Amino acid sequence: RSPSPKSTTDRRIQKTRRALQDALLTLIVERRYDKITVQDILDRANVGRSTFYAHYRDKDDLLLGDFAGAMQHMFAEVCDDATGEVGAGAFSILPFLKHAQAHLHLYRALLGTEGIEIVKQGLQEALYAKFQQDIAHHFPTVSLDVTAQEMTLHYLTGAALACITWWLDADMPCPPEVLDAMLQKRNCGCLADSWPG
Repeated sequence: RSPSPKSTTDRRIQKTRRALQDALLTLIVERRYDKITVQDILDRANVGRSTFYAHYRDKDDLLLGDFAGAMQHMFAEVCDDATGEVGAGAFSILPFLKHAQAHLHLYRALLGTEGIEIVKQGLQEALYAKFQQDIAHHFPTVSLDVTAQEMTLHYLTGAALACITWWLDADMPCPPEVLDAMLQKRNCGCLADSWPG
């Protein structure tokens, strides 16, 4: 039985998108993002201009679509600690850190000091959403008014992003597990003042 025309088209679309994403990520490791043109991506991926614009508005759209999906997948992998203890596993971003370790040059180009601002903003938004869920799930007795909650979440995500940037720029001076544990400890400590009693 031959594949349906729709499944063949879907596979071609996926193949084209993957080629464009791979080309962009390879170029990001080689040079600054602001120096990369759509034509550079097309040449590297061996894809025509009209095909590119059938899928993406611009290189930012290509970058953010791929990055946002990867972040959602990695944060979805973060599971609760088997102990079931309140706070166990809260604020863990270990799958993300392990992925960054495996792709240091790419993540340094994306998120290091010289990184891409829209990617940093995307990560900050993903961290904010994850930490907001963690507070609701792991610390149900913490009662923060809207202003205190917003401030706390911005503080936690900003600190985490700064630590990730430092870690990447410093060639990962500690393993992902150690950085994750330090971030978890500090984030849980930040909430300690809000606990009743």
